[in-house]
Amino acid sequence: DRGTMAGKSLVIVSVFGGQSKGVINALFKDAGFPAQAVHDGPIFSIHFTTEELLNYRVLSGADKELIMPSYMMLLEEGYLMCYGMGMNGISLPMETEHIDGLVGAMGSTLEKLA
Repeated sequence: DRGTMAGKSLVIVSVFGGQSKGVINALFKDAGFPAQAVHDGPIFSIHFTTEELLNYRVLSGADKELIMPSYMMLLEEGYLMCYGMGMNGISLPMETEHIDGLVGAMGSTLEKLA
């Protein structure tokens, strides 16, 4: 049934979205890097701030100087993120190794930015 399949699909990509957020946030924390990932279902964003993301004012105060270098470094590693690092999507064909690859690329990016 289509409804059941769509529901299961959403659960799968939502779980991957949550896993991505958690592992990427652990990378930021371990590196002492002022950034955080947030997600809603399969969509995740990266914001270069350590302030709790409560509203637009906090987002507007995030460090925008790190966006383009991060974007380009991830692109060099083979990961096309949304410009601005917001609204990135996890899709159904992705598997654990894709998420692991993104996390590895993010780790390399943090090392280069440090």
